[in-house]
Amino acid sequence: RQTALAGALICGFDIPEEYKRNDASLPKGKLYLSFPIWTKVALREAREEKEKVLAKSKELQDEKQMHINKMEGTGNPIMKALHLRNAYEAMERHSFQPVSKVKMVPSDDEIIALQDDLLLTTKGLAFTKSKTFFGVDTQILVGTAFVRNGDTSSSD
Repeated sequence: RQTALAGALICGFDIPEEYKRNDASLPKGKLYLSFPIWTKVALREAREEKEKVLAKSKELQDEKQMHINKMEGTGNPIMKALHLRNAYEAMERHSFQPVSKVKMVPSDDEIIALQDDLLLTTKGLAFTKSKTFFGVDTQILVGTAFVRNGDTSSSD
């Protein structure tokens, strides 16, 4: 995926039977865990982009609110219509901001260093695959998965 912000570490497991505990369950079949991985350079660039996108998003939300306030504050119907139009324009420009894409960029406490230049995001996704009516594989989200850095020293 050339336009992806990060790579992915995907682990697959074969679950021999359905497991249930309280309200949670793991379906029988193949289960995949996917965690974003980054190089230091890619993560730094993604964080810079995240900062820009979130700043622009806030600017557009503030602009929308300003026009709503102006619309509510005037008695002139033409000015009300103009401010409403401007608020909708700010909302539309905001909708084109890749906010959900940059929200996946992790903070320092959400990464584990695997090697000198390879970083693993500690929150990922758990999913299965299923065939559609037309025989195409589709992913079914099961939930979120977390990884943590354990103690690798031996107690022996």
